Amino acid sequence: MSKIEKDIEKIVASYKAPFNKTKEQVWSDIIESVENIPKINKTRILNKNLLKFAASFIGIIALSWFLISNSYQNITTIKGESKVIVLPDNSEITLNSDSHLSYSKLMWNFNRNIELNGEAYFSVTSGSRFKVVSPIAEVRVLGTEFNIFSRDNFYETKCYSGKVQVLHEHHKVLLTKGKAYSVDKKQNRSNQFSFDSINKKDWRNGEFYFINKNLVYVFKELERQYNVKLVLSQNIKYRIYTGYFSNQSLEDALIGICLPMQLSFKINENTVTVTDENKSLK
Repeated sequence: MSKIEKDIEKIVASYKAPFNKTKEQVWSDIIESVENIPKINKTRILNKNLLKFAASFIGIIALSWFLISNSYQNITTIKGESKVIVLPDNSEITLNSDSHLSYSKLMWNFNRNIELNGEAYFSVTSGSRFKVVSPIAEVRVLGTEFNIFSRDNFYETKCYSGKVQVLHEHHKVLLTKGKAYSVDKKQNRSNQFSFDSINKKDWRNGEFYFINKNLVYVFKELERQYNVKLVLSQNIKYRIYTGYFSNQSLEDALIGICLPMQLSFKINENTVTVTDENKSLK
């Protein structure tokens, strides 16, 4: 044992527990005792202990960062693909095409947090709070079924069972079964509405339904499902569409969209050109 360590041990051993002293007096006595050690010794102690502490602290931070960063599960789907993900608590997520989600497997029991960019359907088991964070808004639930669409400037949450809370900027919206909430950042507007939660035919079954949706929105979904590039005439981009298509046949899907809108289309390998029906396609 070094002389410095012996000096400190001697102070600690000789010090008796106070009986009628305040906390401030006790602390003053300890400071006075330590100050009796030569300054050079105190400096060495402080430097040595500080280095040990710094090294330990940096080591703990580095190890924590390594464990947490390597525990993150990153799942991505390409165009025309969907995946089913089972989480550690047996909650289930169906991830639509061209989507990405991530979560920490290590921290899951403490914090059921999901980051999502794209579209996914969630079937959440009861337990601690479940949170889904997207670029535009955030959803918090305990146990329920819901769908989130979050792409570019548009966001939408639909509640199929239970309750979900949507947090968007300063808004807090509570949704129950059959209720939905959407945000259009480009138009700077939000909307709460009802939908058919009984008939669960949707994108998970390869069926895509649209009510008063911009044609650009509809064709972007078709691009994702068939992994094609669509070229649209400028004068049809702002038309509104209500209808349906499936992911079984590209040509049938295009007919279902274009026929009622009086549009024409031409398929050239992986590119589809859509124009007014009365205009010729080159």
